[in-house]
Amino acid sequence: YEIRPRDWSSDVCSSDLMSVIVASSEIDELIAFCDKVVVMRDRYKVAELRGQQISEQAIMEAATRRGA
Repeated sequence: YEIRPRDWSSDVCSSDLMSVIVASSEIDELIAFCDKVVVMRDRYKVAELRGQQISEQAIMEAATRRGA
């Protein structure tokens, strides 16, 4: 089942107790809708970004960094 960003409403996501896992290669969607972004590469977690840390640059740097 796919939830598109335009389908999200404040009624659905208003609780602090609710979590939604989003897997996306669309960085704009991640920035707009996520409080926390975990970047994975080759099955390994390479970065965990929260709040103001979440940016296109930070996500791309984590995704392309070598030796992590």
